[in-house]
Amino acid sequence: MHTSEWIAVAGIALSLLITIIGSTAMLSYRIGTVIQRLDSMDKRVGRLDVIVEKIQETLTQIQFTIGQMRVKLEVLWQHHLSRSNSPKVLNDAGLQALEASKIGSFANDQYLQILSQVRNSEPRNAYQVHEALIDVVNQYKYEASYMNMLQEAAFASGYDIDSLLYVAALSIRDRVINDLGFQRN
Repeated sequence: MHTSEWIAVAGIALSLLITIIGSTAMLSYRIGTVIQRLDSMDKRVGRLDVIVEKIQETLTQIQFTIGQMRVKLEVLWQHHLSRSNSPKVLNDAGLQALEASKIGSFANDQYLQILSQVRNSEPRNAYQVHEALIDVVNQYKYEASYMNMLQEAAFASGYDIDSLLYVAALSIRDRVINDLGFQRN
């Protein structure tokens, strides 16, 4: 080989060597950047655990607060339709809702089924009968076959369905208590 050929081969080899070294350096830099970003993400993910724990604690507090508010709201709207005597009785607004909505006839028509469900809850006193009765009657709002009738009753009386079901439960409560062998006292 001639000198000029050797110089050409050496130039090509040197170019390849420089390209390989440059590519390796660039690849090392990029790998380092990726590793750095992964480390950064790992630290962020570690902080996410703390943030998620705080969110869970906050949600637990919110659930507790909502539960307390729900109880207070129930007491407020129930007193709008009943007197806070012990036991509760329908007040004038409750009696008007009972008459305007015809919800009392609904309660009377469903009486045997309601009585059976309250009996199945195995109440041990009149208070438990009262609470179980309200729960049982309130479940009718989830039954599609009664929804149209309940909506019409709500429209006719100007009260919401929950209020009307509460009125219905109070309208038959004393009879349920007596039929289950408890005293209204």
